[in-house]
Amino acid sequence: HTKTKQKNNKTKIQLKMDKDAIVAQFEKIGIAKQKAIETLKNTQNVGDTLLLPRVMLREIEDVFLDGMTLDQLKKITNKNIQVVSDGYELCQALLECE
Repeated sequence: HTKTKQKNNKTKIQLKMDKDAIVAQFEKIGIAKQKAIETLKNTQNVGDTLLLPRVMLREIEDVFLDGMTLDQLKKITNKNIQVVSDGYELCQALLECE
């Protein structure tokens, strides 16, 4: 019984550590996102269109993992935003931007 209890405690500690690591990663993403947004807002020569890979968004909606929508990002940065799914779409978008 004691070994089972110790094993359960180790499992709980491991799960807590995993949760903390995941939360820390999301906090880093949030900080990086805020820095990127500030850069886009405050830099004049980055162009009018921001190309984003589809993998940055949830699968079935235009929302980032942290809940921010593409429309919110567009309003904050005052940029057109185009989402591309693959290399072909990226090339097409780059050619259209010229």
